Amino acid sequence: MIVKNEAAHLARCLASAQAWVDEIIVVDTGSTDETLAIAESFQAQIFSFTWCDDFAAARNASLEQAQGEWIFVIDADEELIVTDPAWLSQLREQTDLSYQQYSIRRLEAPQAENSPTMTDFWMNRFGRNQGGIHYAGRLHEQLTHSGSYQTGYLTGAYLYHHGCTTRTEMIQKMKTRNIPILEAMRQEGNIGLMWLITLADHYKACGELELAQECFQAAYERILPNLLSGEIPQETGFVRQLLFVLAWDALEAEDYDQAQFLIHNGIRWFPHYAPLIYLAGLLVFYLGFYLGAVPYLEQCLRMGQRQTYDRNEPFDQAFLKAHPAFSLGYCWLKLGRIDQAETFFELTLTHDPNHQPAQEQLQQLREL
Repeated sequence: MIVKNEAAHLARCLASAQAWVDEIIVVDTGSTDETLAIAESFQAQIFSFTWCDDFAAARNASLEQAQGEWIFVIDADEELIVTDPAWLSQLREQTDLSYQQYSIRRLEAPQAENSPTMTDFWMNRFGRNQGGIHYAGRLHEQLTHSGSYQTGYLTGAYLYHHGCTTRTEMIQKMKTRNIPILEAMRQEGNIGLMWLITLADHYKACGELELAQECFQAAYERILPNLLSGEIPQETGFVRQLLFVLAWDALEAEDYDQAQFLIHNGIRWFPHYAPLIYLAGLLVFYLGFYLGAVPYLEQCLRMGQRQTYDRNEPFDQAFLKAHPAFSLGYCWLKLGRIDQAETFFELTLTHDPNHQPAQEQLQQLREL
């Protein structure tokens, strides 16, 4: 792991992982708090790395120190939760050398105030210590190996991400750390699609809407040939999110042809990504086909109930719960089916008791 001033989190993280690993390697990038003392108390091997605005470089420095067959990478603000004591047998019994990596699910703790609760998703955190294992990307670095390889999926354990506690803290980290790294990559002309989308998202979160739009447009132009040909992009990291943002903007601008173009390709490429399926329902609704919107919205609810949603990227859990429930209520209201409308407005409130539009609709229906 790599750390800097993680005294608030590190003990919890190391305590959760210590029983499951043979060695603990901590690479420090300039801590000034009690981070190193905490690491020492867990008998960690501690190394120093001069920070150079490159997370992959720091990660690779940590990988170089690992001795075991498998390397497990964890962040200080994460906690390993084990639900099956035999979970590591999946690695020990894996003799197929084409499997060079394993992913583990990460669950998000409730984040900053007024921030959405995100879905769980898969993250590559286990790498076989051979085959040119390394990280790539200065920010949101990605674990990779040389040549072709397969990735497995571990069950029986997951990561719980504690993360930022306030929106101010989250925005500050974007402004002072993430955006400068990403903007330097963009100015150098070597920013990948995933990182360009991340930069756009960060600018949007920080209220820099013109810069966000500039980056979203640049990302759109990169995938436009794929949208026109129908061939899924080779690089798909955060493309789901990009398509959602672009399609949402098109819906708000009442550009229904563009919205349909984006949503159609998005669902074809990512058929279990609930936010795009939800937008498909909204599009059909806006076109006046209220009954036609129902299957899309019901599909979102089913994916949430059956846990069959896309776990390649996190998204707001409301797209599996309150959003489709409320929209279904509104569809049935438009169709004059008052009892069904009331049922779905009530369902909305079971998912989000503070959902004001649902409260208002129920009050109006009950006053009839």
